[in-house]
Amino acid sequence: MPITFPTPTFIGQQFSSGGKTWQWNGFAWNSIANASAIGATGATGATGATGATGIGVTGATGATGATANIQIFSTAGSFTWTKPANAKSVNIQLFGAGGGGGGG
Repeated sequence: MPITFPTPTFIGQQFSSGGKTWQWNGFAWNSIANASAIGATGATGATGATGATGIGVTGATGATGATANIQIFSTAGSFTWTKPANAKSVNIQLFGAGGGGGGG
């Protein structure tokens, strides 16, 4: 007896005919087992052997980064600072009061 399948509308859609159930997988209708005919789950098998550890060569250690050049000017006055020749960036932080500004 031929089966006339419906036009599928979504993946996972089920269709039953002639005592069998079919499920759409996005490309075709696949016959799926009857849930009442499935027995209990069997015991879990033993764990398999552990695979071998890799034997590749460890790569070379990378170059050490530059040492920070920190300069602190902690007394009042004017100072001159010269950027080190190979400096890639500078972080300047200034803290202090207004310093002898207005009267009041």
